[in-house]
Amino acid sequence: MPDPLSILLKRALRTTSLRCLALGSALLPALAASAQDSPPIPDPGNTPSRRVAPTPAPESSDRFRVRITPGIASEARRLLESNRDARPRLLVLLCENKGRLSGRDPLDAPFLERPQPILSMPITSAMLAEPATFLLGPDEIDTVMVPERLDHLSGGFLARAVLDLGLARGHAATGNPVSTITSVEFAPDRDRTFDLVVDRTRPTVELPTASNLKWIELDSPSITRTLGRPVRHRAGVAFPPAYFDLDAKRRFWPVIYVIPGFGGDHRAATRYAAMLRDPSMRSYLPQAVWVVLDPNDRLGHHGFADGDNFGPRGTALVEEFIPWLEKRFRLVPDSKGRFVTGHSSGGWSSLWLQLQHPDVFGGCFSSAPDPVDFAAFGT
Repeated sequence: MPDPLSILLKRALRTTSLRCLALGSALLPALAASAQDSPPIPDPGNTPSRRVAPTPAPESSDRFRVRITPGIASEARRLLESNRDARPRLLVLLCENKGRLSGRDPLDAPFLERPQPILSMPITSAMLAEPATFLLGPDEIDTVMVPERLDHLSGGFLARAVLDLGLARGHAATGNPVSTITSVEFAPDRDRTFDLVVDRTRPTVELPTASNLKWIELDSPSITRTLGRPVRHRAGVAFPPAYFDLDAKRRFWPVIYVIPGFGGDHRAATRYAAMLRDPSMRSYLPQAVWVVLDPNDRLGHHGFADGDNFGPRGTALVEEFIPWLEKRFRLVPDSKGRFVTGHSSGGWSSLWLQLQHPDVFGGCFSSAPDPVDFAAFGT
C-alpha cells in the first residue's frame, strides 16, 4: 500500500509545476513585446566615433634667461650674506621702443604715464652660486609679472635685467648689478627665449660741487643699533653768499630744513644752492642756510617718523643730526632759528616733526602734504 506522505508530496509537486507553467505562459507574450519595443544593442564594430573638440593652441610662452657672471654673483653673494635682512629680487624691466618711450632706459621704470611690463623673482645668496642662471616668464613658478602674461605684446621693446640687492632704495640704486640694454621683438605667433647677461654694477653718481654747497653724511648710532645695520644721516647744505663774508665770521644763521617728497632726496640741495647764488633771487628766497634732508631708506620714504621698520628717524634727527650740524656750521642753536618745510610726503613729514618736536622747530610750512586727516574718506 502506498505511503500516504509520498502521495501528498507527489500531488503538491504536480500542482506547483502546473502553476509555474501557467505563469510562464502568461509572462512570455509580455516579455516578447517588451523586447520588440527596446532599442537594439549596438554592434561595437558599427559604433560611430565621438566628436572631440580640438585642443586650443598653447599661449605664447616667451621668457627671459638671465645669467649673472661669476664675479658679479660672488660680490653680490658676499653683500647679501653680510646683510641678512635684505630682500633681493631679480627684475627684468621692459620699455616699449616707440613713441614717447622710444630709446628710454628700462631702469627709469616705473613709467607712470604708460606703465611697462616687469618680471620679478626672489633671490637668495645661495642661489648666486655658480652657475647663476635664472628663467623668468609666465610658465616659471617663481616669476611675478605685470601684466600677467607676455603673449599680448608685439613689436620692439628694450629690456634690461637688474639684481636689486635691497640694500638701498630702488632698483636703480648705486651698486646694484645690471645688464646692458637689449632689444627684443615680441610676436604673438611664436615663443622665444631672450638672453640677458648681468655683468656690471650701477656706478656711483658723483654729487655736483658748488662754492656754497656741502654734502654731509653722518653715522646714526641709534638707528644702526635699532635696525642692526649701518645707517647714516645724509643732507645737502646750501649757504647764502654772505655766510662766507670775512666781516661776518661770527654771525650765526637761521636754518631751513627741507624734506623732499616721495622720490626726492638730499640732492635737491643743488637747486637751492643755485638760487642762493642768483642775485635776482635774493629778494624772494630767504637768506638762510638751507639743509635738504634725505628721507629715504631701503623700504622707501620714512617720513622722519619713529617706527619698527625705519627705526627712530625723527628722534635721531633732532638728537643726533641737528646738534651735529649746529656745531659744524654757524647755525642758530635755538627753535627760533629753525624752520622745517616740505612738499607732498615731505609736507607730511615736516608737519609731523613740528607736532612731535615743538620745542625744536619754531615754525613749519607744509606744502600739499599726504593725508593728515582721514575724516573725509568716509563721505
